[in-house]
Amino acid sequence: LSIMKQTVALCLLITVCSIPVFSSAQTVKEIFQHSWSGSSVQDGGTLTKDGKIYISQKLKIIINSDNTLTGKNTAIFTLDGISYTRVTTIKGTFYPDDQKIYITDDYEQSAEKLPYGLFWCGAQGYLKVYRNADKPRYYLLKGSLKGFTTGCDFTSDLELKDNPY
Repeated sequence: LSIMKQTVALCLLITVCSIPVFSSAQTVKEIFQHSWSGSSVQDGGTLTKDGKIYISQKLKIIINSDNTLTGKNTAIFTLDGISYTRVTTIKGTFYPDDQKIYITDDYEQSAEKLPYGLFWCGAQGYLKVYRNADKPRYYLLKGSLKGFTTGCDFTSDLELKDNPY
């Protein structure tokens, strides 16, 4: 694979998901506070054969009494058989009436240097919880994040699944 030096934005982009509901008494706030995992996909240009970049994601959200939120995201990008990890703190706001959150993912705790002139990007946007029509008692967490740091002009669509156990 011949790769020219390029800047490809890597961000929080998390793929299709569902979350089990344990009881009808479970609130939207409780659902958002599950541990989430999945993978993201975004345009990769000529970096990969299929033109896509896939990143494994793990996300944990904590919603405070004033509806601000914090959390942790771990992103793992694998290229040429080598995995690179970035851990960030996320911050944002919970909107209970709209069943959504707004997050900013750019507060880096640690990040492994990426090859080929690639770099990690900060992103922000809304995620909303939906019922999963294909799986009763499950939900989807979906939305779009936009890159906002230098060289990170992109929009990523995402979805997550939870890990309640």
